[in-house]
Amino acid sequence: IMPSLVGSEMCIRDRAKLAASQGSLSGLCLYGLTETALPLLQAYIDRTCDVQTAVALLLSAPQDVLGAPRPQYWLDM
Repeated sequence: IMPSLVGSEMCIRDRAKLAASQGSLSGLCLYGLTETALPLLQAYIDRTCDVQTAVALLLSAPQDVLGAPRPQYWLDM
């Protein structure tokens, strides 16, 4: 968990937005593996160049998430 997400007075919505903007996978605990988590995963990929981890996480996501254009692009890489 990134230090900026722990021990502060931030509400859950703000923590989720911060996690998404930083590409912190700890934010998946707040978003779940839904389409709303895709920007977080994109930020993670942009920050780390680690497409494999994002795709591995998505393998347990619902089919509608996997069918979205962004995950399909990652799977085809």
